[in-house]
Amino acid sequence: MKIDEYLQLLFEGKMGAAKAVRFSTIPDKLIKFIWLDDSDSDDKKFLSLKRNEIWFAQKDLLNDPYEYKGMLLDRNRMHNAGYSNDIIDYYQQLFDFSDYGITCLSANSIDYLPMWAYYTNNHKGFCVEYNVIKKDCIHEVLYEPERIKVASLIFQSREAIKKAITSGHREQAEFYSTIFLQNLFIKAKSWEHEKEYRIVYPLDNSIGMNVSVSDLGLRTSRIIAGINCSENNIIKLNDISNELGLGNVYKSRIHSEKYTLDYIIKETGCKPEEIAIVGDRLYTDIAVADGSEVTSILVLSGESSREDVEKSDIKPDYIVKDLSEIIR
Repeated sequence: MKIDEYLQLLFEGKMGAAKAVRFSTIPDKLIKFIWLDDSDSDDKKFLSLKRNEIWFAQKDLLNDPYEYKGMLLDRNRMHNAGYSNDIIDYYQQLFDFSDYGITCLSANSIDYLPMWAYYTNNHKGFCVEYNVIKKDCIHEVLYEPERIKVASLIFQSREAIKKAITSGHREQAEFYSTIFLQNLFIKAKSWEHEKEYRIVYPLDNSIGMNVSVSDLGLRTSRIIAGINCSENNIIKLNDISNELGLGNVYKSRIHSEKYTLDYIIKETGCKPEEIAIVGDRLYTDIAVADGSEVTSILVLSGESSREDVEKSDIKPDYIVKDLSEIIR
């Protein structure tokens, strides 16, 4: 999503167009990675899962010190532009969403290992996949190289906003808080690999709360246990998964060099001999099929070369110059 385009549409009052821009990048499936560590909190997480709920945490419990600080309000610039301290203070309050909780989801694939390492206690936890039914509550996290300065955007709507605030009808100005809500969905570019999407929800306490999945426009589709998830926890997850009508959980496993192969076979429903894996890396893409009945096709348009194949113990079934040779 283009943040400049989205904010501009909001300031112009084109809410429908702004929503269309926001919805355009929300995927049909999202994943939540969940930490297990054999502490008392594990039971709360299992209960939340059993009730088909998602936990919303208070921002101070998250792992980024810049949470809720993606936008920068330049008080000096606004003061020099003629805004009184009261008006500036009011804008500053619009940045304060400390009474809102956040739940974090990812558009990464289930086998994206860094997310398992970061958020499931080194694969000891599990993840839940959700189908996105309604997109209204979901916001894409935008990754920016520096904090966004919003003073210039405020100046564009100065008269309308100032009139609403100074007239004593501050509720009329709440429309503009939608703009500041975006402050919750901006993070530093170094987090970009997480492909994060967020939902925010007003809290009824200072710690966090559970919210029904259906109230968030989501539907639980499956549960996947981490590679190092204990047998006892897998039994618990299995029971919950079956109670939710999802069938048994899928247990992540490593098979020598091809830890994703079982997952591919399970998800496609195809036999190994009916599957072809195409990629440009010997040690990841082609290694998945190595030693199996799955066909492997190495394309030379990327990282690997014929010289690499000669030196490697991993051999593809076919080597092609590029993808055009496959589809001809």
